[in-house]
Amino acid sequence: MATPPSQAKTKSSQAKTKKRRPAADDPPTPGSNDPLLAELRETTTQRLAALLASNTNLLSDLGRLNTSGVDTGTVFGRALKRARGLETLVPPPPPPPEHRPRPVKCAASLHTSVIVDGAAVAFGFEPCGGDWRSPGHVPSQLPRIGTARDVAVACGWGFTVVVDAFGVARAGGRLPGLAPGSSLRPLLPKVRVLAVSAGAAHVLLADDQGRCWSGGDAGDGRLGRGGASELAIVEGVDDIKGVAAGACHSLAFTSKGTLYAWGLASDGRLGFTTEDASAPPTRVALEGVVDASAGKYHSLVVASEGVVFAFGDNSYGQLGLGHADDAWEPACVALPSSAVCVAAGASHSLVLLEDGDVVGFGSDAQGQLGGARVDDDESDSDSSDTDSTSSSSSSAADDEVWTPARVPGLCGKGVVAVAAGGAANSDAGHT
Repeated sequence: MATPPSQAKTKSSQAKTKKRRPAADDPPTPGSNDPLLAELRETTTQRLAALLASNTNLLSDLGRLNTSGVDTGTVFGRALKRARGLETLVPPPPPPPEHRPRPVKCAASLHTSVIVDGAAVAFGFEPCGGDWRSPGHVPSQLPRIGTARDVAVACGWGFTVVVDAFGVARAGGRLPGLAPGSSLRPLLPKVRVLAVSAGAAHVLLADDQGRCWSGGDAGDGRLGRGGASELAIVEGVDDIKGVAAGACHSLAFTSKGTLYAWGLASDGRLGFTTEDASAPPTRVALEGVVDASAGKYHSLVVASEGVVFAFGDNSYGQLGLGHADDAWEPACVALPSSAVCVAAGASHSLVLLEDGDVVGFGSDAQGQLGGARVDDDESDSDSSDTDSTSSSSSSAADDEVWTPARVPGLCGKGVVAVAAGGAANSDAGHT
């Protein structure tokens, strides 16, 4: 019987693709019968295994990629090409403006971090925990992931959080889920972070979906939720644009300017009166909020048209109200001009004005206000309206400034950002 043309064509194709048996004089397949290549392959594998075993963070990250279905062999292949200069790293295009992180050029806590030429540097006490210190306490660049420029930093007690231009957040130090050391690990690998703030032992983040994330020490209700200390979404607040983490309390504001506060409620630092020692996320009676800062015991907020409100502890005059009474509700601070942003420390406050000058108020015991003092003319005009027990200004011999005063060394310098740090066991601070 004749074979149909279609079948004949198939058989012919199969015959053409049939593999030839290797001849005796054919060279060996790489890595198969060549003992030298086999030995090299084994020793190279052992050396790579030793390198991975010595870098537990990298080993953990590769494990996470593997369990997520990513071919780690491809990762090794690309890394080899880049190391040999055979593959050029082309950064992805920047995200649209509405999905770009909120810039934070400097931050302060027990240590300080700033953005210099697109890279986060840190100096001071244990920026990434006990195993990493900036040599000689001079600015040192923090470890990076990829080539994206860093745009925001946040400092906690023994940990640092950095966000790059693509919204990738990484952190290192004494924060639950992280280990003190020389590397910074991604916090939310699949989330684009737009805002970040760090408290004493917790961190707040806002993503491009308007969600607020919290993680770290859950004491005093500062996480705004129940559950574990790992990063999780704070329920009951949405459309979040900015966050501020204090020592034991938290603030967050929406794109429409609505402010929420939660955590330790003592001294009025949440901006409302409550009988609970700690409070869940609660709306504060303020509108048009565009910036916020949470200090150790008090809070500062910038509302529409650059108006600043303060509330909380006022033992050192850090509310700038001209008296020593605590404020349980937002109180307006009299300023010489409109404010751009604020920074609340342990016992002092800073305000960046629209003309680039900086004013400060509160404690200057460690020089954290840079010698800011109210002018004599202002002191004379205010003294008649102020009780003798609560000074409205400060003299050269006084360490407390009770109303906003310009910081001499920062005026006329074109300052673009401010940060106020504090101490763990005292109310000392730095700027």
